[in-house]
Amino acid sequence: YYVQDQSLMMYPLNVTEEDWKIAEEMDATLKQLDPNVTLESEQVIGEIRTAYDALSWKHKALVQNVEILEFAEIDLLECKIDAIDEITIDSKDFVFGLMEQYNSLPERYQRYVKNADRLKELYLAMNEILDKVEADRVQKMIDAIKNMGEITLEKEQDIRDIRAAYEVLTTMQ
Repeated sequence: YYVQDQSLMMYPLNVTEEDWKIAEEMDATLKQLDPNVTLESEQVIGEIRTAYDALSWKHKALVQNVEILEFAEIDLLECKIDAIDEITIDSKDFVFGLMEQYNSLPERYQRYVKNADRLKELYLAMNEILDKVEADRVQKMIDAIKNMGEITLEKEQDIRDIRAAYEVLTTMQ
């Protein structure tokens, strides 16, 4: 389908037997996906997603059971969220990655993520940790001024660098 001069145009797909076979093979693979998703399911789900994404748009249009994959991905996201006991600065990439994955879901699927509120709490907590780390870093720079000894023109750039670091802090930091 496409729009031309405010009219919806439809062109036939010209589907061959081979096209149907490719779509049916993907459907069969999707039907074999274990509905009881765990963290150990990640590799299989990833492989199936890669295979599906490699299909042409025409073959994707013929696949009947793609929602099995989409809901498996949602279940996997929930498992990953539930697996987080505590967050540290080392959790940053993981938490931000989960939030990015959640945000990349179409809105109609976001509502199926049962623990989305927990993810949002973890994301906010991670931002608080990062704010504290950044504030502490700049505070150490400011505290280092005491150890500079006498402030002279030679130290002007160091002082300016510290001021610049302070100026880019957010209000919360």
